Parts: sequence; structure tokens; C-alpha cells
Amino acid sequence: MLFVHRTENCILHSQGSDLAGETAAALAAASIVFRNVEPSYSKKLLTHAKQLFDFADNYRGKYNDWVTVAYG
Repeated sequence: MLFVHRTENCILHSQGSDLAGETAAALAAASIVFRNVEPSYSKKLLTHAKQLFDFADNYRGKYNDWVTVAYG
């Protein structure tokens, strides 16, 4: 079965701190899971989690307010 998926992204002039914050949390949690088995991957995950958190902190706003198709 084929689906058409529209994608959007969060860029500097848009909003999406809620989405970026949730993704940062997921990456940080994954970095804990991989800490002892894949340390280099864990470090990469944590680095990107921090980058996303910084984006979310500096560019606040709800994703749904920017990408109106996200909620229907």
C-alpha cells in the first residue's frame, strides 16, 4: 500500500521548539541506551540532542502554529 507523506522541517525562521525538544529528549535517551555498547554512537546522539535542544531554546514556538497542515 502506498502513502503520500508530506514532510516539513524546522528552520531558523520557522517555529518548532516543541517538536525539536521532543526529538532532543528521544536522542538523549537513546544515547543512554547505547552508552556502554556503542560509545561513539552514543556520543553522536548526545551531540545532536544538544544541538536540537539549543535550537528549541532559541527559536520558541509550536510546530502546529507554523505548519498548519500538521494538524489537519
